[in-house]
Order: sequence, then structure tokens, then C-alpha cells
Amino acid sequence: MKKAVQFQHAVKAALFMVGLFGFSFGALAQATSFDDCSSFYRIKGPTSASCQSSQFYKVENTATGQEINKFFLWTVKDPSGVTTLPTGSSLYLNFNKAGAWEIKATGNIGAGIGQCVDHTITVYVSGTSLPQPAAINGNLNQCSYNANYSYSVTPVAGAASYTWSVPAPWYIVHPANGLLTPSLTGNYTSVTVRSPSSGTRTGNITVRANGSAGGCASPSSSIYRTMVLGKRYPNIFGPSQIGRFAATSWTVGGTGITNVSWTVPNGWTIESVSSTHVFARNNGNSGWVDLSYQTCGETVYRGIYVTVSGSGGPFMLRGQEEALDNDFERDLTLYPNPAQDQVTLKSNSPIASVQIVDPTGREIKTWTVEDTEVSLDIADLKPGTYFVRSQDINGSPSVRSLIVE
Repeated sequence: MKKAVQFQHAVKAALFMVGLFGFSFGALAQATSFDDCSSFYRIKGPTSASCQSSQFYKVENTATGQEINKFFLWTVKDPSGVTTLPTGSSLYLNFNKAGAWEIKATGNIGAGIGQCVDHTITVYVSGTSLPQPAAINGNLNQCSYNANYSYSVTPVAGAASYTWSVPAPWYIVHPANGLLTPSLTGNYTSVTVRSPSSGTRTGNITVRANGSAGGCASPSSSIYRTMVLGKRYPNIFGPSQIGRFAATSWTVGGTGITNVSWTVPNGWTIESVSSTHVFARNNGNSGWVDLSYQTCGETVYRGIYVTVSGSGGPFMLRGQEEALDNDFERDLTLYPNPAQDQVTLKSNSPIASVQIVDPTGREIKTWTVEDTEVSLDIADLKPGTYFVRSQDINGSPSVRSLIVE
């Protein structure tokens, strides 16, 4: 009899708790199937916020705007995917991470169809963008194949890590295990890049600064530095015939060249000059616009003979160095230049013939060869400017200006 009384008291206590909260366990089970809820009730609160701000959320009647003071289950998922399950009639939430947050409210309002809540909103939390690194320090020119080159940035305030990337066939050497990878993220303000095994090519190494994982700082924008693999032999571009006293521009294209120097005929006036162009006004006389530069330690000379209208000029070669564009022309080197007693002509393909011509077009010397390298005796030439014309065994031509001292 005593046990029966105790059982009756337990039942009464359970029924009292159900009435107190307005829910039954059956109602909570029913709340897991919310077929017609979203159109009747919704979450009220801001859908955008600043990082580290706190916002208040309630459930309201969609039609009337009346706030509902019932007990709800809230599901909160932050931008990194971490989910929390607070409960209550309202939600007071601190947004401590930048990105998209998902907030969901579920629960029963009362008995009957539609007397339930199942509504989700997305809150976009704005953070602060990290400043981008100032510049990437390191080699522009990569003159060796399968070699390591170092690149670095000055640390960015607030950055927790950096993301580096290079295009194939370049690779980053992982500092921990030495493996080659196209990208690397970590607390690395410097990286080692492995150059490709062959060819001539251009690519960009990039880096961005990252904030702490799940923090308020968004990644910075990326910066880049160009990498130039192999030697480059760009020619001069510009007119080979101009009017008297005209101001004209000549340019050299491409990257990977240094120590650029321009020379114009005596009496011409250089009005502006840079590593990529010269802008000069002629004095009525024809002459050579010359260019010298270095590529991976090799000094290269280029020239274009410019005829001023009515002033005459040599029989040939006007703009010829500008117009030639073939593998033989690009691969051919002439050194030393300037020279006194002897110069060497070298190419990747066998050279068939060589001539030295003076500015009037007169052939001074000629050689017949079948080799990739030939030494030319110029000890008997007077000081001045000459032109070395050559052809490879396939008939491809090349012209180089030669200064004899």
C-alpha cells in the first residue's frame, strides 16, 4: 500500500512539471516534425553584424510581429562549423568570428497545425581585412635550372600565417620535409622556390597574409613578384625611317634584362629615357640607335639603323635587327663587345657563314664555317661600328652590331 502511494505522488509530480513548462515529452517529440511552421513564425533579429558585437534574437508571429515568449531550442553554427544548442525564449549571441553564421529556432507554440516554429536565418558577420604584405623580396631573374631561390616578405601585424603559391613547373620546397609543393600555408615569412629544369618562361610567385583561424581578421589581398627563368634576348622596336627633326620613341620589350643603356647618333637629343624606351629628336642626320643590356650576366648589344628622310644611309640593315625573329637570332651571342683583336660568335645551332660589314654596306671579312662556335680575327679592323651578319645551316639569318676599339 505504501508503494502505491509513492507511485501516485511520482505521477502527480511528473504531470506538474509538464504543465509548468508548457511542453510534454510527446510535444517535444512532435516538434521534431515541423511541416507547416516556417510560414507562421520566424526569427526576429539582425542578419548582418560586426565581428565581436553581440545581438539579440527572438521568435515573432510572421503576420502580426508579436514576440513569442515560449521555450525554444536554438541551433547556432559558426563560420568554422562549430555548433552549439542553447535554449530559451530568446538568444543573446556574441559574434566572435567573421563569416556566415547560421541560427535556427525550433519548438511548439501550442496545439494544432502550424503552432510550431522551425525557422533558420543566416547572419553575415564582417571582419577587418589584414593589410597585404608590402612587397616580395627575391630574385627577378633565375639563371639556373633546378636551383633554389629565396623569397620573403616583412611580417604583417596581426597575421597568424601566410599562404604562398607558385605556378607549375615551379615548386616551393617545404621547410619541414623538403617535399616540393605548389603552395604552402604556415607561419612562413620566407620560402625557397625550386626553379624548373629547362626552358625560358615567366611566372608569378604570390603571397597573402591570414588572420587567426576563426578570428575577426579576413585574409589580405595577394601580392606577386615576377620570376623570369633563363636568358632573354629582346630586340629594339621602333621605326627605321623618320622625318627630319622628328621626335621618335624606340622600345625594348620583355622582362629579365638589367643594366639597360641606350645610345643615339651624335647630335640627336634624348628627351626622355628609361630601361624600356628612349625618346629622341634627330638633328637631320641618320644613324644607329643602340641598346645594351645584361641577361643572367651576359652583355647583349642590339641596334637599329634609322634613316632620316633625305639624309641617306647604308645600303642595308635598316631595321633588320628589329625585324629578325627566329631561334638562331635569339640564341646567337657575340662576345666580347666592344672588342679589339678577336670576338667569338656562338649559337645553339651550327653556324654556316659569317660576314663583317661596315656602315656603308661594304663586306670587310667573310668566313665559311660549320660549327656552333667560331672565333673571328678583327685585329686589322679600324676602330668603329661594324655589323656581323651570319646564317645557320638552315638559312636563318642574324645581325649583330660590333664595336671595335
